[in-house]
Amino acid sequence: MKALLPLYSLNIFIGSALLFLIEPLIARYILPWFGSVPSVWNSCLFFFQLCLLAGYAYAHFLNRYFSPKKQISIHLCLLTVSLLFMPVIPGLEWKPTDPSAPEKQIVFLLAATIGLPFFLLSATSPLLQAWASRIYQERSPYRLYALSNLGSLLGLFSYPFIFEPQLTLRLQAISWSVVYCAFIILSLFCALGFSKSVKESLLILPKKQEEALPVTSCPRRHYFLWLWLSACSSVVLLATTNQIFQEISVVSLFWLLPLALYLISFIICFEYEKFAAGRLWLLFFWLTMGALMWMMGHDDSDSLNIALQIGIFSAVVFACSVLCHAQLVRLKPPAGQLTTFYLMISLGGTLGGAFVIFIAPIIFVGFWEFHLGVLLTYFCCALLIVGGKNYFQRLWLRCGIGILWLLGLAGLIYGLKAHINARYDDAIVSARNFYGVLTVTENNQGTKYVSRTLRHGPTQHGYQYLSPYWRSIPAAYYTSPTGINIAHRKLSAIFERGLNIGTVGLGAGTIAALGFAEDKITFYEINPYILEIATNYFTYLEDSLSQLRVVMGDARLSLENELKNNPGGDGYDLLILDAFNGDAIPVHLLTQEASRIYWQHLRPDGILAVHISNAHVDLTSVVAALAADAGKKMILISTEEDLDKDTYGTDWLLITNNELFLNDIEVLTSVQRGISLPKLNLWTDEYSNILQILKPMVWPKLVAN
Repeated sequence: MKALLPLYSLNIFIGSALLFLIEPLIARYILPWFGSVPSVWNSCLFFFQLCLLAGYAYAHFLNRYFSPKKQISIHLCLLTVSLLFMPVIPGLEWKPTDPSAPEKQIVFLLAATIGLPFFLLSATSPLLQAWASRIYQERSPYRLYALSNLGSLLGLFSYPFIFEPQLTLRLQAISWSVVYCAFIILSLFCALGFSKSVKESLLILPKKQEEALPVTSCPRRHYFLWLWLSACSSVVLLATTNQIFQEISVVSLFWLLPLALYLISFIICFEYEKFAAGRLWLLFFWLTMGALMWMMGHDDSDSLNIALQIGIFSAVVFACSVLCHAQLVRLKPPAGQLTTFYLMISLGGTLGGAFVIFIAPIIFVGFWEFHLGVLLTYFCCALLIVGGKNYFQRLWLRCGIGILWLLGLAGLIYGLKAHINARYDDAIVSARNFYGVLTVTENNQGTKYVSRTLRHGPTQHGYQYLSPYWRSIPAAYYTSPTGINIAHRKLSAIFERGLNIGTVGLGAGTIAALGFAEDKITFYEINPYILEIATNYFTYLEDSLSQLRVVMGDARLSLENELKNNPGGDGYDLLILDAFNGDAIPVHLLTQEASRIYWQHLRPDGILAVHISNAHVDLTSVVAALAADAGKKMILISTEEDLDKDTYGTDWLLITNNELFLNDIEVLTSVQRGISLPKLNLWTDEYSNILQILKPMVWPKLVAN
């Protein structure tokens, strides 16, 4: 009987590791299918929370209403059926053909490919803890919960640092499936050990005792607090992930970091209860809130170092999670209600995820669920102040802490409200959907009358003057000195005909202003709101002399589908990659597989133009590797910011073997020379490394000169 506990511990550990290994693995598979936007990760995370809730509910009802013999039979039957899902590789038939309702498509896709295995892995920890609590009544089963979170944490970190760099996606999926089969065998031994360890009559609590537990040991208000605390930490986790992806890039490591800190908070709180509930964590939370207010009050987020931003956001997730989970531990019930407790925690997490994924985009025009989550979590401090009598025994100390809490609350509300107002005070329209937050602002700069600016998140995506004379002239990243403007003008002169142009990313439609009357321009755009805004609030499309066409859906999938109907491609003279998710990089558009699709659409003497202007990363080496793989030459044309000439600081990479273009005098004088490129591995759908291309650290000035 003593040997069962290590066996249970090992099974819980392996199950938890598998649970959190499959999350980034399956998300990597489907990320390119839905545009590599932040909401793909959060939709996956919501599905995982939903499965976790179902698994905890399954464990709760199985343990409460079935005899041990029936529990074992049901569980082993389901584990056997789950082998039909192996290997966990989503078929190509799940690629989306309709860009509408991507959240539902993702949930259905995940349910059909990994639903049952994930559900059973979710149920493993609470079910085995319930079994262990009946066998080892003198031991606390909550330490096994800390062990399960440790397994989850190791599973998370092993993916970006071990599995992702060493194995292809297919080998990752096959390896995971093999270990899952071993997990099922181990579960069989755990079930057999459970049935043989004690007699069935001793494992069932008397009915009167079972009914008395919730009343005597668990007040009804605790159910609400369990839901609230777990929902708050879940909202902060998902909302912070949205914030990080909107500002930087949609890559697995940046998704795993907040989730890992979330899991670490569970380990600390359930394994080291007194340490987690100490006053130092309250101080750490307040300091973190101060750092967050300072960052949000910064005028230009692009000038803040990427590591500093990630550090502050991560600290917010960790501080909020520890604060909430420490209160959960303080309010945890006896072992008899263990599965009920876990069920309520899971339900709260799922409700928080549902709020971020489905409700917040409807009721908020920005990512204000982050602000709401932080504010609601702040109220958890009151629980510690009021309920933590062991730490604030003296009345004067509790009164002083209470006053500080009220002052902090006022400061937090003021700071969050100021941040919202700063983003949207001058907005004439705001729109939010699965693909992010879009705003159009209108202002008078005093030089060329009124202008309108399009923003995706905090990042400017170009602007247009509304004056009849100036509105048809391309501004921002597309003025005459920029690489894309030069490429268009020179190709038109070389070919002496209208150009066939493809553009990945519509934006405000500025590229339409480059076109001549003989040109044909096809825009590929995934976000339907972009098309509405470009049509109704900007006039580049309306004023263009070119023949325009807009194809809705992910650009890569659209180009791939067009090749099926026309294997020779569209014969583009110029194909422009100008797609951004906020300031984030759509990695799936910069891989070897994507590059090969582009060159099938381009004429042999055509140009692939890649817009790489970015505050945080340098894509030059990545694109250079793609150019070398395609046997093409690449040049960089950088333009300094000159607002008097309506030009933003812009970097364009032009890839071609067109010697007439490459030897043109204006091109030669515009090319950036003397750049040294580190040699990077070619990015593919199964390999990318964002850490290698981060720009050098530039810390902000804290004191004005």
